Amino acid sequence: MGYVVLDFETTGLNYKEDDIIECAVIKLDDDLNEVSRFSTFVHTEKVLSARITELTSITQSDVGNGMKIRHLYTILNSLITSVDILVCHHVPFDSAFLSELGIVASKYICTKTLISAYEPNESSSLIAVCARYNIKHENAHHAMSDVEATANILREFRDELDDLSNTLIVKADRPLTFIPAFTKCIRLDENCLPSQVLKEEGN
Repeated sequence: MGYVVLDFETTGLNYKEDDIIECAVIKLDDDLNEVSRFSTFVHTEKVLSARITELTSITQSDVGNGMKIRHLYTILNSLITSVDILVCHHVPFDSAFLSELGIVASKYICTKTLISAYEPNESSSLIAVCARYNIKHENAHHAMSDVEATANILREFRDELDDLSNTLIVKADRPLTFIPAFTKCIRLDENCLPSQVLKEEGN
């Protein structure tokens, strides 16, 4: 067993319509030591918005020369095995794009949920968490930098990982647009109804 820490940068937030434009992965062993890493820009024909380029520093040239999505599928399908645990800072986002590739992780840990469980009154954004824990994160929204930061958050919470595997914390004011398979949802707000956990894309 090991951990596959993954981050996607994309053309937008809608996994049904938007494209992956960058992918980074770090594989960790059972003791959370790095085993290998992989990163690539991903090809898309979509024109990147100025906002996305500003946020990620990814250019039209980067994605024009990026890896074809079918090749990315082959690599990720070999990296995310049935015995590995997928780790993302916001699993619903990254796993939604994975699902569009036909990849389903049966085990996962969402570091955003880890933070929300143990620090419910603090911001769970990757930037804020890294600042609180003095975790190096110099290039936010660059896939490999985000993956490195997420791996270090995982190490900070290594003693709590079993308690919150395959678990998401949801709030009434921030319903999810995608819930991975095998998920236990914890509704943090007492007034958060089951119907508010998952919303339709675009609503």
